[in-house]
Amino acid sequence: QGGNRFVGSVPASGWFGDESATGITQVLGNVVLTSGWSSSTRALDTVPGSSIRERFTITEAGTPTTGAIVTVTFPVAFFGTPLCTGTQIGGTQVLTSLVTGTPTVTGVALTFNGTLVAGNTIDVELSCTIP
Repeated sequence: QGGNRFVGSVPASGWFGDESATGITQVLGNVVLTSGWSSSTRALDTVPGSSIRERFTITEAGTPTTGAIVTVTFPVAFFGTPLCTGTQIGGTQVLTSLVTGTPTVTGVALTFNGTLVAGNTIDVELSCTIP
């Protein structure tokens, strides 16, 4: 009494619930340099991740500006509004202020408020989960 009990076996596809957005790999078209990036480019890491955790690299070019925005669309929507954290985890760009916007079930915007310099790279990790 009073507890959850499971009878049966776990399906081959795994458990689904709060983090049911797992399993679908992120694609480059879902990571968009929305504004302020000039001719910068982006690339997904070798293991790009999913809606729960993903990594990508921005290569700054042209004249990127302070306040540049990246919009990330999740490869699979969450069932509820996730809590997301964007983090600069590496690259050659001096650590910059990275602000994670208010996420929706389908995506989130990241704003880079530091001085961006052409020729530098920014490695980003985005982690999202249902609180």
